[in-house]
Amino acid sequence: MELADYLRLLRRGWWIVAVAVLVSIAGAAAATLLQTAQYRATTRLLVSGSSSVSAIDEISRRQLANQRAVAYAQIATTGPAVQAAVDAAGVSGGNPQVTAEATGNDPFIIITVTSTSPQVAQAVANAYVKTLPNTVTALDQVPSAVKPTLSVLEPAPLPTAPFSPNPKRNLLVGGVLGLLLGIAAVFIRESLDVRVRESGDIEKVTGVTLLGVVPQEFSKEKLPALSRPHSRRTESYRQVRTNLEFAGPDGLHPSIVVTSAGQSEGKTSLATNLAIIAGHAGRSVVVVDADLRKPMVASYLNVSPSGGLTDVLTGRKTLDEALHPLPGERVSVLASGPVPDIPSELVGSAAMVELIEELEHRFDLVIIDTPPALMVTDALLVGVNVGGIVVVTRMGETTQAGLRKAVAAIERVRGTLLGIVANAATEPEDSAYGYGYGYGYLKQDKVKDAALAGPLRAGERRNGTTYPSKARAMDGANGAGRHTPDRPGNPAQPFLPEHEV
Repeated sequence: MELADYLRLLRRGWWIVAVAVLVSIAGAAAATLLQTAQYRATTRLLVSGSSSVSAIDEISRRQLANQRAVAYAQIATTGPAVQAAVDAAGVSGGNPQVTAEATGNDPFIIITVTSTSPQVAQAVANAYVKTLPNTVTALDQVPSAVKPTLSVLEPAPLPTAPFSPNPKRNLLVGGVLGLLLGIAAVFIRESLDVRVRESGDIEKVTGVTLLGVVPQEFSKEKLPALSRPHSRRTESYRQVRTNLEFAGPDGLHPSIVVTSAGQSEGKTSLATNLAIIAGHAGRSVVVVDADLRKPMVASYLNVSPSGGLTDVLTGRKTLDEALHPLPGERVSVLASGPVPDIPSELVGSAAMVELIEELEHRFDLVIIDTPPALMVTDALLVGVNVGGIVVVTRMGETTQAGLRKAVAAIERVRGTLLGIVANAATEPEDSAYGYGYGYGYLKQDKVKDAALAGPLRAGERRNGTTYPSKARAMDGANGAGRHTPDRPGNPAQPFLPEHEV
């Protein structure tokens, strides 16, 4: 991984880091509030090296004072010495704790008393100058004729604030610790997460070309190619169409199967919007709903689900009777028709192969929506008889293993895999979110889209034009696609925003 990959990873998991930092800071604050305040008082004493027994020179006197300072410091922390200082101070409680320090290079003793009471800490520390010589004498540490001499260099002042707990230090330590834990959690989560989250990982995981990244924009609208022709999501469908134009040596394949690894990954949304976009580009298109287990194309394109693919394959209707041209568009729809008992036998029959060949003869592009490739064999049975297969994966939900299995299944039957489309990409999750249209220009087109996507009543006409025709006419990105179908269709109906399945 490069530095940019790590930065994207942290950007994607920023909320984990934020939660870890907040929790750590909250824990540090709680611990600070629960801790008992501790006060510290410090006094500095000077040990004399003079002796009344014999006269010594200055150097020997200083060496003796330094040695005594070390010995007295060790005695100062013993139980008898502490108790003597407490008794002399005339205080009770406070749980005083004493530390003493002497370097051996100078005649100084630093006495530090820690207590829950500032008065106790001060009184005990200042009492040592009187009590420590007596304690040393009582413990027979010096001859009885030699009286230890201590003097105060710095008396202990009254502590005005507790030294512990230190709120600023605790909160800083808690924040830093939370930051480190949060970053570690992000990397651990990434190593354990088996889902496809970054569109750039698709080619790494599968080795298959990425045809486009569709952002999770206006997710409740089924046909943004009509309702919002200038949105980033619609522009992403155009990007997919453009990449498909160059997917093969002869340009766009005459027939395409759209499938996915699992359900609810957006294959029907891609198939229907891609058909609208291809129609706007001047191609005659037919959308076939070969998902005979959970048909959704008729709902997306607002046509009658009765009379469709199963009727044509079983001979109950002719192809002309089953086709539904979309008003004002160069797109026709072949709905699923009645759901058969064993769909795989029907879509894998010779009649299906003949139907695909006839549709390829009649239309410039045949788009076939099929069930998920890992759940049933329908997509593979149809896919071997068409020009190519497109796999849709939903970012943040499809697992890497599932996507690899879907690709492997297509390769096993020797289907032509044209590429993969990353669907429902979000800006914080994917750096390629809305790529190709994310530059913030053409703001006036967003205003047009907002006006176009307003609530419409059935049969309503605006500016003398029905809603589908207006949507197509406003699409300035493609000059073609201004023709109506050759065969008559149903009255124009508005495509109302609905929840995407």
